[in-house]
Amino acid sequence: MGKLFKPFAALVTKWRRDEFFTARVKLTAVYVGTAAVMLGIFSYLLYGTLFKELNDSLNGDFPTDAIQQAALNHAAGALEARIIFADIVVLALVLIFGFFVTSITLRPIKKATNRERRFIADAAHELRTPLAVMKTEMEVTLRGQPEISSPVKKTVQSAIEEINGLTALANNLLEMIKGGGAKVNAARFSVTESSLGVVKKLLPLARAKHIALAVNENADNEIFVMGDAISFERALSNIIHNAIQYTPNGGSVAVTLLKEHAVGKVIVKDSGIGIPPEQLSRVFDPFFRVDESHSEREGAGLGLSITREIIEKCGGAIALESEVGKGTIVTITLPLMDET
Repeated sequence: MGKLFKPFAALVTKWRRDEFFTARVKLTAVYVGTAAVMLGIFSYLLYGTLFKELNDSLNGDFPTDAIQQAALNHAAGALEARIIFADIVVLALVLIFGFFVTSITLRPIKKATNRERRFIADAAHELRTPLAVMKTEMEVTLRGQPEISSPVKKTVQSAIEEINGLTALANNLLEMIKGGGAKVNAARFSVTESSLGVVKKLLPLARAKHIALAVNENADNEIFVMGDAISFERALSNIIHNAIQYTPNGGSVAVTLLKEHAVGKVIVKDSGIGIPPEQLSRVFDPFFRVDESHSEREGAGLGLSITREIIEKCGGAIALESEVGKGTIVTITLPLMDET
């Protein structure tokens, strides 16, 4: 029986990830809702008018009032059933027609969006090759000519850092574009193991800033979920990297793993600069950066946008709380899998 539902489940999952299909559903729901309200008002007025005419036409045609009332009730019930049936038919037609019309309406937008994505992907691809060549040549120059003066050396090193930033931007753009239709390699994996691995990789970065990076986890309560372990690790790495980046020297970043009912949670709490309330709702928007006046902050503002997309593709959710000057708490919630 499960095999019969697998293609259907895969189709539903694909539709859920298709932003244009979601838009079609929402627009169709608006059309049907509007039609339902209008039909309701019209049907109410029509029923009242016809019932009054029916009552007037039957008046005096029966020997007793009881018989007349029974006949009136029967006729009113039949009238009500026909009006409801007509309403259902009309709403079904509106549903079908609306779903078809929304496809036509959104088609130019979808084509424009696909063209934009292709352009960004092509531009990112074209950028990576010359950037790699420039970086290699500069690094070879630095290694091969030790007599280079200190100011020139500093300038070349600064240029290499900028190239690294542009390369990261190109890679993030490709990841963002790929994420719109990328297939997730879903498999059962241990969030606990992945989280410990990510923290271990980022420990040198935290130590360089004298930041205490620690994991709080119950070894006997391992968290297993369904999803792509590599993508999850990238998402968590983005979050912890941001926490370290926006936490002053000597601060702390704590990663807590826990189970609550049918979900597993990964909570990243830092003692960083925090996020202003007016910017909190925008942190997951592409290219948005908090505290942009600080030029030493790295990145183009794509990390959290990609992170949210990865977590949602794993069937989870990500939430953020923050207070300026006190730090930020990021909570990832994922549906648990059985450990068997």
